[in-house]
Amino acid sequence: LGQSSKRVCTSIPAAKTKGQRINSLVSQVDILPTILDYLGIPIPEKCRGKSLMPVIDGRVEKVNDFVFAEYTGGGAPDCLTVRAERYKYVEQGKESFVYDLIEDPCEQKKIFQDDFTKEITEQVKIFRQFLCQKEK
Repeated sequence: LGQSSKRVCTSIPAAKTKGQRINSLVSQVDILPTILDYLGIPIPEKCRGKSLMPVIDGRVEKVNDFVFAEYTGGGAPDCLTVRAERYKYVEQGKESFVYDLIEDPCEQKKIFQDDFTKEITEQVKIFRQFLCQKEK
């Protein structure tokens, strides 16, 4: 799942936004809670996403530290990704690797475990904990 396949263009018509662009990590599951929050409707506890209204209103810079994407079926191997600002962790088939999105924004160079720096090792540990929480 390349970055272009995970970019979500969302337009929320609100007088507050004035055509602003939000560059923080956003997931499709954030759309429903954002709309409910904007309309003043309570967000159900079952809702997995987070309202983006605090970002839109300028109260915070981000609501997500990570976003999750999964692809199953079709012609390509199943793929699971967790993305933070700098790194993206990918499990695809029997492979797992990381992309450094600052050094390699076009995702051309896979970083495998043998080449992990201490920083990447710590980030992958956090990503895997995040994935374990998602499975619950």
